[in-house]
Amino acid sequence: MQQQNKQAQPARAVGTPFDEIGQGFGWFEYMRANYPVSRDENGGWNIFRYDDVYQVINDPVTFSSEDVPNFSHNAFLRETIVALDPPVHRRLRYLANQGFTKAAITRIANNAIPLAQTLFDQMREKKEVEIVSEFTFPLTTRAIAVMLEVPEQDWPLVVHWVRGTDKDTPPRSREEASIEQNRMGQQVYDYFKDKLTELRRQPHEGLLSDLIAADVNGDRLTDDEILKFCVLLVVAGQETVQNLLNNALYCFTRFPATLDHLMRHHEAIPSALEEVLRYLPPFWISVRRTTVDTVVRGQHIPAKAIVQAWNASANRDPEYFPDPNRFDILREPNRHLTFGYGIHFCVGAPVARLESRMICQMLFQQFKSIERVSNDPIPMGPGPLYHVESMRLRFEPRG
Repeated sequence: MQQQNKQAQPARAVGTPFDEIGQGFGWFEYMRANYPVSRDENGGWNIFRYDDVYQVINDPVTFSSEDVPNFSHNAFLRETIVALDPPVHRRLRYLANQGFTKAAITRIANNAIPLAQTLFDQMREKKEVEIVSEFTFPLTTRAIAVMLEVPEQDWPLVVHWVRGTDKDTPPRSREEASIEQNRMGQQVYDYFKDKLTELRRQPHEGLLSDLIAADVNGDRLTDDEILKFCVLLVVAGQETVQNLLNNALYCFTRFPATLDHLMRHHEAIPSALEEVLRYLPPFWISVRRTTVDTVVRGQHIPAKAIVQAWNASANRDPEYFPDPNRFDILREPNRHLTFGYGIHFCVGAPVARLESRMICQMLFQQFKSIERVSNDPIPMGPGPLYHVESMRLRFEPRG
């Protein structure tokens, strides 16, 4: 099942309307062909081709995740596994993996089923739904709350943390945003500090209890390490699944033939979601800092340089993805780099994949048609986690 995406003029995609996001991919295409490794006006290095992006994200010795401005200093990422290098990263990853065994992943994904069903029942009555505020946001915030063993009476706190601010208007400066992020991060940390004390006395079946019990040759996670992991999951875990579901519904309704196919062939859902991850990834870029002078595609990059590896561009590299601007839900192979590669491959990727597959299957089982209410441009939020801000869809329930 293939659909052709319209061509766009080369331009950097930052804060553009979502229906114009093809400009970003036009820019990627231009840069891959002409300046695959290039230095920007801020002194950072940008990497666009698949092989080169792979080189950057798969070599933590040369391309460090530590001490990266606006990344490893972020209140929600600081001193977590995404912003650390070996050997500290390796130790934390081995221990954290015990919270994401196959059985644990299935349990976490299954917990989302009744949450989704409650929202589907409401959608059945409404017929027309603003998909972000009425479905994907409440679903994923509640799912992350259940995963972290937060009782239902405290779910509004998770909504508050995910939104990231107490204010009605967004921060007006980077400094103000940093202060707000630090304050929110501390709120999450303090809440789960009390939760850990409770769970150590009386463990439950859940991720936090699994992390408390994690043991590798007598080595265990400290409370501080678990708490920082909680802070990371509240933001990154929720937003990744929300954006994957939003992007999937965007793509499926933009290319109705693919939606018709999926309605009849649920076995194609896993492949379709992988194509969504490639075609319109929820996270576009991986940022690193060079530890030594190095060379990428013949370009000399000095030590301590900031390197921006564009995963979204690598996912459209024609050397790896024939006819890359087609949305092809049966694409094979599909070795996209959306979840990274190597030691920093997303620890929550199996949960995001399984949860999204289950929810899409439920959706297609319970509704016989899904379509956009209007053809107006769909607003897109700026930032490294590109996301649908709002999208109204019409749902026709099955009998």
